[in-house]
Amino acid sequence: MTKSLYRSCLRCIPLIRAGNEHDMADFDQREREQKLNRSKEGFGFNNNHHGGGFLSFEPPVDRENELSSRAMYYLAFAKEAFHQEIDCLEENPWRVDNVKRFLYLIRQGEERRKWLLDEYKFHDPYAEKWNEDKLLKWEDEAWKLVKETYELNGWMYQKDDVTGDYVDTMDDGIEWDETDDSEDGVNRNR
Repeated sequence: MTKSLYRSCLRCIPLIRAGNEHDMADFDQREREQKLNRSKEGFGFNNNHHGGGFLSFEPPVDRENELSSRAMYYLAFAKEAFHQEIDCLEENPWRVDNVKRFLYLIRQGEERRKWLLDEYKFHDPYAEKWNEDKLLKWEDEAWKLVKETYELNGWMYQKDDVTGDYVDTMDDGIEWDETDDSEDGVNRNR
């Protein structure tokens, strides 16, 4: 699953690197605006002592640089995210927090890949590659491993950790409605 998602992310990089009609229209619009602003009163400050000129700190549109930077940023982001995914199951893959972390990271990876393509108005040619059913099956098997590992080691396993509904069994037998929480028996909350 991780390898498949990673390949899909890497295959998206040439798409966003090349740009699309939306990118070109955005570049054209910004170039027109920059030309218009420069031609209004000349480039930089004019000689009008009333402050009528303007100075723009916006750099000129550099299509090649912007497309390349966007692609390289996404590549670096994808590599770092997948390094984290792989790391969390290298040691103690039976730990509840490691399983939860892996599931969170892999789902976030797919969501962010889709978001990126949608944000920049690209068609997603890899939408069918994601297999949520396969991830759900893996998740079921992972929770079985967690439960079996806990049982084999005699550790307390709470099924609620798996479902997300946490029940604190450490509070059994404690009367939380007591009014006296002090050591000397004097209620200081009144």
